[in-house]
Parts: sequence; structure tokens; C-alpha cells
Amino acid sequence: MVDNDVSIWANLDLTEHTTKVNQEMEINEIKLPLLFNAEHPTFALQQHLYSIYLDSYRCILYGLYHPGIMVLTQLIEATVNEIIYVHDGIPNHSTLKQTIEYCENANGRKRHKSRLPNAKAPLFPKFVIDYLKQLLVVRDSYIHLNYTKLFKDQSVGILGFDAPKTFEDGLHRIKTANDKLKTGKITYTPVNIDFDTRFADQTKRNVDPEWAREWAWEIYRGFWFLVDEYLTREDYETHIRLYGSPFDKVPITNIDE
Repeated sequence: MVDNDVSIWANLDLTEHTTKVNQEMEINEIKLPLLFNAEHPTFALQQHLYSIYLDSYRCILYGLYHPGIMVLTQLIEATVNEIIYVHDGIPNHSTLKQTIEYCENANGRKRHKSRLPNAKAPLFPKFVIDYLKQLLVVRDSYIHLNYTKLFKDQSVGILGFDAPKTFEDGLHRIKTANDKLKTGKITYTPVNIDFDTRFADQTKRNVDPEWAREWAWEIYRGFWFLVDEYLTREDYETHIRLYGSPFDKVPITNIDE
């Protein structure tokens, strides 16, 4: 039942939000990897990827862990798409699962449009393919909020008792329950974390900071490896030689006349 006397709108308290963000930043500043320098020559051709990287970094730094994790996975997905375009000359808009199948190149049939001499081989070695498959599970679990996959077989102990009638009664019941738990007169009931969506979401929100920081360390290393190994200046020069430049179709205007 909705209380019609309570407005559905809430005033935005900027001071409260700013304080919260500052608290999260103080914690995350020392727990996140160092920020990649946008001025480094490596990123001269990667502005479109660096912007996704920076979005993910800022989300986690500011305490927006759920979207930060989602953008982390998008960073690798966008980087792999760029590699496919640079190496095989194909703009890729497939799902991540289809993209992994393309990179795996079973039977040498997927990369048939590539003009590179190694087009019959997988685009990546097996350890990179396995890394992408692991990423796919994380990405899909977060996008679709599949708590079963997120928590796998993890369980927690809960204690159910009748709802108290008053605040004082609630305090008394909690104290009584704690005393009986300590003496072993009653025990928690183990349940899977995903038994209730609201409970699962709150549990996930509590562990999101740890997950986000952990995956930031792992995914940023993966991002750097892919860029450093497959998106070099020589790779772009080879792409232009084989497939041309996207700017070739732009007419040249004589601005001196």
C-alpha cells in the first residue's frame, strides 16, 4: 500500500552525494591500479578505447561498482572488435559469444575475409580465448543479473522468526536470538544466496566493491596486453596497406584557394 502523503520525488542533496563519492574515492584511490596516461604514445590511436577505459575507471573510483564492472567487460569487447577490424579488415558487431567463435576460428573457416597470411589460424592463442570465455560468463551474468551464476553454489545462513509488533519487541527478539545462537539452542538455516532476488541483490551490492577492484586489476592487464600485442603502430600500417584507410573516401578540400 502506497502512502499518498509521501512524494515519489526526492530532493537531490548534492552535499550528501559528494561526501559519499569522496569517501569512496579515498578508499579506491589506493586499491585500484594506477591510471593509464592518455598522453602515452601507445594510446595515440586508441582514443575510442581509452574513453571506455576511463569510464570504467571513474565508475569504480567513484563507487559505481555495478556499472563499472559492466563497462570493464565492454572495454575488452571493444578492444577485441578493434583487433578484428585492424587485422582482418572486418567491422565486427556480433555478440561476444560469436566474436569469441570468430577469434577461435575452428577449422579455419571464420577468418575467410582476412588478407593476412595466417588467416587460417586462430586470431588469438588458446590462453586469450579462454580469458575471453571467462569474461563472457561475467558479462552475461551481470547484464542479465543471473545471481545463480554470480554466486554459483555459495550459501549463507539465515534465521527466520515472527515479525515483531513494536520496535522494543524487535530488539528483544534479536537479543534473544543472538543469545540462543551462541549457546547452540538454535542454528542458522543455510540457503542459496539466489533464493530471493532482493536478498541476492543486497548481497551482491555488498561484495561489488571487492569484485570491481579485483576485476579492474585483471581486466586492465588484459587490456594492456591486447593493445600492446595486437594494436601496434605496425599493425595499423599493415591494415592501411591491405584494406586502405577509412579517410580515403573523404574528399580533400583545398583550403588555400
